[in-house]
Amino acid sequence: MNEVRETLSKLVRLEEEEWLVLASCLHEESLPKKSPLLKEGEICTFIAFVSTGAFRYYFLKDGIEKVTSFFFSKDFVSDYSSFLSEKPSMHYIESISTSVVYKLYKKDLMLLYDKYKNIEKLGRLIAENLFLSVDKRLNAFLYLSPEERYKELMNRNPNLSQQVPQYMIASYLGVEPETISRIRKRNS
Repeated sequence: MNEVRETLSKLVRLEEEEWLVLASCLHEESLPKKSPLLKEGEICTFIAFVSTGAFRYYFLKDGIEKVTSFFFSKDFVSDYSSFLSEKPSMHYIESISTSVVYKLYKKDLMLLYDKYKNIEKLGRLIAENLFLSVDKRLNAFLYLSPEERYKELMNRNPNLSQQVPQYMIASYLGVEPETISRIRKRNS
Protein backbone atom coordinates (compact mmCIF):
# COMPACT_ATOMS: atom_id res chain seq x y z
CA MET A 1 0.00 0.00 0.00
CA ASN A 2 3.00 2.31 0.50
CA GLU A 3 3.77 2.32 -3.22
CA VAL A 4 0.20 3.48 -3.90
CA ARG A 5 0.57 6.39 -1.52
CA GLU A 6 4.00 7.25 -2.90
CA THR A 7 2.73 7.28 -6.49
CA LEU A 8 -0.39 9.28 -5.66
CA SER A 9 1.61 11.82 -3.66
CA LYS A 10 3.55 12.63 -6.83
CA LEU A 11 0.25 13.77 -8.34
CA VAL A 12 -1.46 15.43 -5.36
CA ARG A 13 -0.51 15.98 -1.75
CA LEU A 14 -3.31 14.35 0.23
CA GLU A 15 -3.95 15.27 3.84
CA GLU A 16 -3.70 12.36 6.28
CA GLU A 17 -7.50 12.13 6.63
CA GLU A 18 -7.92 12.11 2.84
CA TRP A 19 -5.33 9.35 2.45
CA LEU A 20 -6.90 7.22 5.20
CA VAL A 21 -10.37 7.52 3.67
CA LEU A 22 -9.03 6.77 0.20
CA ALA A 23 -6.95 3.83 1.47
CA SER A 24 -10.03 2.36 3.16
CA CYS A 25 -11.69 2.21 -0.29
CA LEU A 26 -8.79 0.42 -2.00
CA HIS A 27 -9.39 -3.30 -2.48
CA GLU A 28 -6.29 -5.46 -2.83
CA GLU A 29 -6.56 -8.25 -5.39
CA SER A 30 -3.93 -10.87 -6.21
CA LEU A 31 -4.06 -12.48 -9.63
CA PRO A 32 -2.15 -15.47 -10.92
CA LYS A 33 -0.61 -15.32 -14.38
CA LYS A 34 -3.19 -15.26 -17.23
CA SER A 35 -6.06 -14.14 -14.98
CA PRO A 36 -8.67 -11.70 -16.24
CA LEU A 37 -9.02 -8.38 -14.47
CA LEU A 38 -11.76 -7.49 -16.95
CA LYS A 39 -13.46 -9.45 -19.72
CA GLU A 40 -15.04 -8.27 -22.94
CA GLY A 41 -18.74 -7.58 -22.32
CA GLU A 42 -18.29 -6.61 -18.66
CA ILE A 43 -18.74 -3.04 -17.49
CA CYS A 44 -15.52 -1.70 -16.00
CA THR A 45 -16.41 -0.43 -12.54
CA PHE A 46 -12.89 0.28 -11.28
CA ILE A 47 -9.60 2.01 -11.70
CA ALA A 48 -6.76 -0.19 -10.46
CA PHE A 49 -3.24 0.61 -9.37
CA VAL A 50 -0.71 -2.05 -10.36
CA SER A 51 1.41 -2.77 -7.31
CA THR A 52 3.34 -5.68 -8.78
CA GLY A 53 3.18 -7.60 -12.03
CA ALA A 54 2.11 -6.75 -15.54
CA PHE A 55 -1.10 -6.68 -17.60
CA ARG A 56 -2.06 -6.60 -21.22
CA TYR A 57 -5.06 -4.77 -22.64
CA TYR A 58 -6.39 -6.46 -25.76
CA PHE A 59 -9.39 -7.27 -27.94
CA LEU A 60 -10.25 -10.11 -30.29
CA LYS A 61 -10.74 -9.56 -34.00
CA ASP A 62 -11.68 -12.60 -36.04
CA GLY A 63 -10.37 -14.75 -33.18
CA ILE A 64 -6.97 -13.05 -33.19
CA GLU A 65 -5.73 -11.17 -30.11
CA LYS A 66 -4.80 -7.55 -30.74
CA VAL A 67 -2.76 -6.10 -27.86
CA THR A 68 -3.28 -2.36 -27.54
CA SER A 69 -1.51 -1.62 -24.26
CA PHE A 70 0.64 -2.94 -21.44
CA PHE A 71 0.49 -1.90 -17.80
CA PHE A 72 3.30 -2.40 -15.31
CA SER A 73 4.10 -1.69 -11.68
CA LYS A 74 3.01 1.84 -10.63
CA ASP A 75 0.62 2.19 -13.59
CA PHE A 76 -3.12 2.72 -13.37
CA VAL A 77 -5.17 0.23 -15.36
CA SER A 78 -8.80 0.44 -16.41
CA ASP A 79 -11.03 0.40 -19.45
CA TYR A 80 -11.68 4.05 -18.85
CA SER A 81 -14.18 4.38 -21.68
CA SER A 82 -16.33 1.63 -20.16
CA PHE A 83 -15.74 3.09 -16.70
CA LEU A 84 -17.07 6.50 -17.74
CA SER A 85 -19.89 5.39 -20.04
CA GLU A 86 -20.97 2.38 -17.97
CA LYS A 87 -21.19 0.43 -21.23
CA PRO A 88 -19.77 -3.06 -21.75
CA SER A 89 -16.07 -3.22 -22.48
CA MET A 90 -14.85 -4.31 -25.89
CA HIS A 91 -11.52 -5.29 -24.32
CA TYR A 92 -9.90 -7.75 -21.98
CA ILE A 93 -7.41 -6.86 -19.27
CA GLU A 94 -5.34 -9.92 -18.34
CA SER A 95 -2.37 -10.48 -16.04
CA ILE A 96 0.82 -11.44 -17.85
CA SER A 97 2.48 -12.48 -14.59
CA THR A 98 1.46 -13.01 -10.99
CA SER A 99 0.20 -9.56 -10.04
CA VAL A 100 -1.26 -7.49 -7.24
CA VAL A 101 -3.57 -4.53 -7.84
CA TYR A 102 -5.48 -2.12 -5.65
CA LYS A 103 -8.93 -1.45 -7.07
CA LEU A 104 -10.95 1.69 -6.44
CA TYR A 105 -14.56 1.22 -7.46
CA LYS A 106 -16.50 3.96 -9.22
CA LYS A 107 -19.24 4.17 -6.57
CA ASP A 108 -16.61 4.85 -3.87
CA LEU A 109 -14.70 7.26 -6.08
CA MET A 110 -17.81 9.36 -6.77
CA LEU A 111 -18.49 9.67 -3.04
CA LEU A 112 -14.89 10.69 -2.42
CA TYR A 113 -15.05 13.29 -5.19
CA ASP A 114 -18.07 14.88 -3.54
CA LYS A 115 -16.39 15.09 -0.16
CA TYR A 116 -12.69 15.74 -0.84
CA LYS A 117 -11.41 18.35 -3.29
CA ASN A 118 -7.90 16.88 -3.38
CA ILE A 119 -9.25 13.44 -4.28
CA GLU A 120 -11.34 15.00 -7.03
CA LYS A 121 -8.17 16.67 -8.31
CA LEU A 122 -6.35 13.33 -8.07
CA GLY A 123 -9.07 11.68 -10.17
CA ARG A 124 -8.75 14.38 -12.81
CA LEU A 125 -4.98 13.93 -12.95
CA ILE A 126 -5.30 10.15 -13.27
CA ALA A 127 -7.83 10.65 -16.07
CA GLU A 128 -5.45 13.06 -17.80
CA ASN A 129 -2.62 10.53 -17.51
CA LEU A 130 -4.83 7.81 -19.01
CA PHE A 131 -5.75 10.15 -21.88
CA LEU A 132 -2.11 11.06 -22.50
CA SER A 133 -1.10 7.40 -22.69
CA VAL A 134 -3.83 6.74 -25.29
CA ASP A 135 -2.81 9.85 -27.23
CA LYS A 136 0.85 8.81 -27.15
CA ARG A 137 -0.08 5.35 -28.43
CA LEU A 138 -2.14 6.80 -31.29
CA ASN A 139 0.62 9.22 -32.26
CA ALA A 140 3.18 6.42 -32.19
CA PHE A 141 1.16 4.49 -34.78
CA LEU A 142 0.72 7.60 -36.90
CA TYR A 143 4.29 8.88 -36.82
CA LEU A 144 6.73 6.15 -35.75
CA SER A 145 8.03 3.06 -37.48
CA PRO A 146 7.63 -0.34 -35.78
CA GLU A 147 11.31 -0.17 -34.79
CA GLU A 148 10.85 3.27 -33.20
CA ARG A 149 7.73 2.01 -31.37
CA TYR A 150 9.74 -0.98 -30.13
CA LYS A 151 12.53 1.27 -28.81
CA GLU A 152 9.98 3.50 -27.08
CA LEU A 153 8.36 0.47 -25.46
CA MET A 154 11.74 -0.87 -24.31
CA ASN A 155 12.65 2.55 -22.89
CA ARG A 156 9.44 2.50 -20.87
CA ASN A 157 10.21 -0.96 -19.51
CA PRO A 158 13.75 -2.28 -20.11
CA ASN A 159 12.81 -5.72 -18.68
CA LEU A 160 9.93 -6.09 -21.10
CA SER A 161 11.38 -9.01 -23.04
CA GLN A 162 11.63 -11.00 -19.78
CA GLN A 163 8.04 -10.14 -18.77
CA VAL A 164 6.12 -10.25 -22.03
CA PRO A 165 6.12 -12.98 -24.70
CA GLN A 166 7.40 -11.93 -28.12
CA TYR A 167 4.04 -12.59 -29.84
CA MET A 168 2.33 -10.07 -27.51
CA ILE A 169 4.98 -7.44 -28.22
CA ALA A 170 4.53 -8.08 -31.94
CA SER A 171 0.76 -7.70 -31.64
CA TYR A 172 1.21 -4.44 -29.72
CA LEU A 173 3.54 -3.10 -32.41
CA GLY A 174 1.30 -4.28 -35.24
CA VAL A 175 3.93 -6.57 -36.76
CA GLU A 176 4.62 -10.29 -37.11
CA PRO A 177 6.73 -12.00 -34.41
CA GLU A 178 9.56 -12.55 -36.92
CA THR A 179 9.83 -8.77 -37.32
CA ILE A 180 10.55 -8.44 -33.60
CA SER A 181 13.48 -10.86 -34.01
CA ARG A 182 14.90 -8.70 -36.81
CA ILE A 183 14.40 -5.50 -34.81
CA ARG A 184 16.11 -7.03 -31.77
CA LYS A 185 19.02 -8.21 -33.92
CA ARG A 186 19.53 -4.70 -35.32
CA ASN A 187 19.41 -3.16 -31.84
CA SER A 188 21.76 -5.53 -30.04
